[in-house]
Amino acid sequence: MTQPSYEFMQEFTEEIAKNYAKLKGKFEIEKILTLNQLETEKLIEKIETIIKEQGFQALECPGPRRFLIIKKNNKLLLSKISLDELEIQELVKSFLNTQKIDEKVFKIKRNNLTISGIISESAGSRFLIIKS
Repeated sequence: MTQPSYEFMQEFTEEIAKNYAKLKGKFEIEKILTLNQLETEKLIEKIETIIKEQGFQALECPGPRRFLIIKKNNKLLLSKISLDELEIQELVKSFLNTQKIDEKVFKIKRNNLTISGIISESAGSRFLIIKS
């Protein structure tokens, strides 16, 4: 049994949101979050929690279905968090504040963080966050 594509699931959840809004009549469609957006927000919260911890130096996502590596107080720690390809891409979109990823290789600086990475479905996407 194959899993439905990401595009299909996105359209499906948007359709559910539209129908729900029509039935309830109280909600604007824009305010209803899809399942994917909720999952992305939870991932972002987890990443932000790790980054805000005292002694944080770096966080590496070495690829899909591989555990995140955290550098904290000059020690490397293997987390229990692993991301699939779509989750990595959603996180990258949130880092870049965009809905579409045009660049396959990126490096941005936000406040005291440098975020770099590569988007590749064949080799597996990955990213690195370094606190400066």
